[in-house]
Amino acid sequence: MSKIGTTCFPFFKGNSIEENLEGAVNRVNEVITENDLQVINIETVFRTNWFGRAVEPCGLRVWW
Repeated sequence: MSKIGTTCFPFFKGNSIEENLEGAVNRVNEVITENDLQVINIETVFRTNWFGRAVEPCGLRVWW
């Protein structure tokens, strides 16, 4: 593997978490197949409040 990188796939406001997750996973699958990437890890990115605590999921980060 010549390059290691990361890409973030944000969720859209106004949609439910399930719809956002389905859409983000579909976008991840498209990018993986188009660019022939090998995925290392996928993590959920959370929006935080002013205490620094996770409030709600806001996207997926893919390490490739």
